[in-house]
Amino acid sequence: MKLEVTGLDKLGHNLSGMMARAKNKERLFKEAGEYMVKTEIPLVFRQQGPGWTPPTTGGKALAKTGRLRDSFDYKATSNDLTVGTNVIYAGVHQDGKIIKPVNKDWLTIPAYSLSKSERDTFKLTNYENVFFKESKNGNLIAFQNLKDGKLKMLATLKKEVTIPQRKFLFWSDRALKAIARRWAKIIAKDEKP
Repeated sequence: MKLEVTGLDKLGHNLSGMMARAKNKERLFKEAGEYMVKTEIPLVFRQQGPGWTPPTTGGKALAKTGRLRDSFDYKATSNDLTVGTNVIYAGVHQDGKIIKPVNKDWLTIPAYSLSKSERDTFKLTNYENVFFKESKNGNLIAFQNLKDGKLKMLATLKKEVTIPQRKFLFWSDRALKAIARRWAKIIAKDEKP
């Protein structure tokens, strides 16, 4: 998953003019990459980016471990800048996706009422006395009959899950303005006699 700047038109008119005046274009691209990786992308994650909805189960959207947030890097040359990550699931969040089971009929989603360790190692086949009840929307809910006569919800089984688009990698107006200010300082220093 990467955000490339191969044409200066993607950076806006003001930045294109600055780039034309610059003596060291690679330095400007490095400054833009540094800003995106160290400031803009972390801000987007902290502010729960455009279109993100806070989870109903507590915690922060897209920040369970911080792996994605902390994985960004950039590569700058005198011709272009690439900002991106090698985290495989980044594209699912950036673009959205419908996830369907592979070689199975159902996706199994452990219940949030289970402990974190139970959810992390969850296998429905590890539980005894399990039965299923169909929900109104066609999903299956897996329950376990406990010895004391109570029920324990184990999981929801779904035919597919839609992950909504939650963009985090883009050239925001805020980023372009901040980069323009940084570039102006660099160019002003370079132009001093």
